Amino acid sequence: MEIDARTSFNYINQKALSSMQSSKSSITTLAKQITSGKYADTYTDLVEKTPVESLLNMKQIHTSLNLRNKSNKLLSGKVSEIENALRHLSEDIIKDSTTLCMHAKDPATGPSLDILSLSRNKLEQIRGVLNASFNGEKLFAGSKIKVTDVVGDIALFSNIVSGKITANYYNGDTDKFSAKISDTHTLQYGVTADNPAFTNLIAAHHYMINNDFDNAITALHTAKQDLGDLVAKIGEHSKAISQQVSNDDSNLLRLSESVTNIEDVDVTELMPQLAMLEVQLKASFMLTTQLSDLSLVNFLR
Repeated sequence: MEIDARTSFNYINQKALSSMQSSKSSITTLAKQITSGKYADTYTDLVEKTPVESLLNMKQIHTSLNLRNKSNKLLSGKVSEIENALRHLSEDIIKDSTTLCMHAKDPATGPSLDILSLSRNKLEQIRGVLNASFNGEKLFAGSKIKVTDVVGDIALFSNIVSGKITANYYNGDTDKFSAKISDTHTLQYGVTADNPAFTNLIAAHHYMINNDFDNAITALHTAKQDLGDLVAKIGEHSKAISQQVSNDDSNLLRLSESVTNIEDVDVTELMPQLAMLEVQLKASFMLTTQLSDLSLVNFLR
């Protein structure tokens, strides 16, 4: 009977010591997690939550997607600048040029107009738009994004040669921009300053300078139609990029949340657990102390 009592005593004592050691270990782990906000220091320690390969794959996808998203957001800004420039030409410049041409053609108002100065001023506005840059790169020069002047001094010479409209003012090339905005979609975009929409708009003012108002009106009408088509096309490109950015933003958020759920801890949830373990440790410590005292009394007997 004494052997059974001693065996039970030893068993209870060992269980109490084991519980105390387990509580100590858990308290140490929880305290570290609460301090760092992380579940573990190494990927190896995360195995119980998710396979390491899965976590690393999510992180790699997130990095790649984040780089593409930043590039697409920059691209969105560039395409928006192109679209704004085209709208300015198709809405404001065309409207002002048409009004100028009609007044110049009208016998009642034409003679009082300095059509040479007014047309040259409008040509300089057009030149300024076509020489525009975004992030240090010319918008309408094709691949010659660092060229000083995409468009030369169009106010000083005519781009009408032997009755044919030309782009002899253009210093860029015919290349278009290309960007892979998703895994499956490569976008070909951009407009070069030798586009017929621009050459007709420029020619209209040279027609006006030469008092050829009928051809000027025809050139302005053609330019307006062509610019409208360009605005619509670049608008579609802008919409496609914005949609991809929105999709990638959502995917990045989901990936970030997934990684966070694996790597990070909710401190507010861990605090009650820590308090409970401290109570358990205290109880285990008290039990082992009582058992030790009991063991000492038995020995003294």
